[in-house]
Amino acid sequence: MDPNTIILTPETTIDDLFDTYPDATIFNFQPGNYYINRVLHITKPNIRFIGTTSNAKDVHIFQNNSTMDGISINADNIIIRYISLHVPFDDKVALTVAGSNNTKIANNYFYGNATTFTVYYAGPKDLVAGKPTLDAYFNSLLDDKNIFKKNVIYSKWAGDNVSFSLQKNGIMTCNLIRGGKIAVYMCKDTYVTHNTIYDSSSNGVHLSLPSEHVHINCNKIYECTQSGIKFSNQLEHGSFQKYPYNIYIMNNYIYDSKINAIELNDAIKITINCNKLISCDQYGIYLLNCEKINIIDNKICYFDVSVWIEQSSSNLMVDNLFMSIYPDDSHNVVKITNASNDNIVLKNSVKGKIIYDLYPVSSDCLNNLVTLNNFDPYYTYDEEIDIMSPSCN
Repeated sequence: MDPNTIILTPETTIDDLFDTYPDATIFNFQPGNYYINRVLHITKPNIRFIGTTSNAKDVHIFQNNSTMDGISINADNIIIRYISLHVPFDDKVALTVAGSNNTKIANNYFYGNATTFTVYYAGPKDLVAGKPTLDAYFNSLLDDKNIFKKNVIYSKWAGDNVSFSLQKNGIMTCNLIRGGKIAVYMCKDTYVTHNTIYDSSSNGVHLSLPSEHVHINCNKIYECTQSGIKFSNQLEHGSFQKYPYNIYIMNNYIYDSKINAIELNDAIKITINCNKLISCDQYGIYLLNCEKINIIDNKICYFDVSVWIEQSSSNLMVDNLFMSIYPDDSHNVVKITNASNDNIVLKNSVKGKIIYDLYPVSSDCLNNLVTLNNFDPYYTYDEEIDIMSPSCN
């Protein structure tokens, strides 16, 4: 047997794993239950925790101590696969990754609680709140190339259930999340793709600005209690000069958000393209204090107002389809208000009954162009079925 590989047997306590096997780098877990009584710190690089059956439901690590977190990673090139981690105690984090690069956490189950993170990518571990954190972001001194893939997360916390913070070149993909949101906090060149989020007690995906070159693509977000995707400024580290963020929101399917489907605050240069936004309680897309937002080729139905623009200028809406479906007749299609100037609403299609004006513009809004849009009071059954079908498989 490879001397660097250890095969672990179930019904054991693994607190002293690295003291017992100081030369081992690969720990293979046979099916069964394992226990920890303090935080399991991984501080040596190139460690692998692997469930031997390639099924996370077969290997369970339980935190027994209600005063302790679960696993903490503070090293590079760590892999955890096919393991279930249970830390159900209030204020305790199941998995923390800090000051680590090139980690891969894949095909696991995480069971959290109702009061704090379940999974927390914290970024460089030596940062302190305030200007040093902003400086680290602007100088790209961030954790690099971490991957969180094909995991299942259960939590009821309304905060940052799964937090991807201060990352660059990171990937969060193909995860299933129940009861909470994905928080993307001050990241660069990061992909949040093909995740499925059910029943979040807040947003589906919440991105904190500044962030740049982030792709939020092909996610499915069902029945969150706030907005499906929300952007807003971070508040912890002080003010900063906003700039074009070059972020893409594409091919997402958002169903039954209790506030807005997509909500952008203080954003510059965002592309919202080819999304399907269904049955939001207020607005399909809400822009507040935004600039240069391109809203292109989206399909939106069951809305009060499809796009609400407030204190936002130089935005483009083109080639979108807005469907007002009985009995939830829509109020307006695009509403421009509160000193919003130089917006363009061009070549969009509206189908169904609209109760009030299609494109109302407030008197304090200047130089807005609304032209070459189409309206048809009828839509086909096939169109309704298509708009209700998820964008990505």
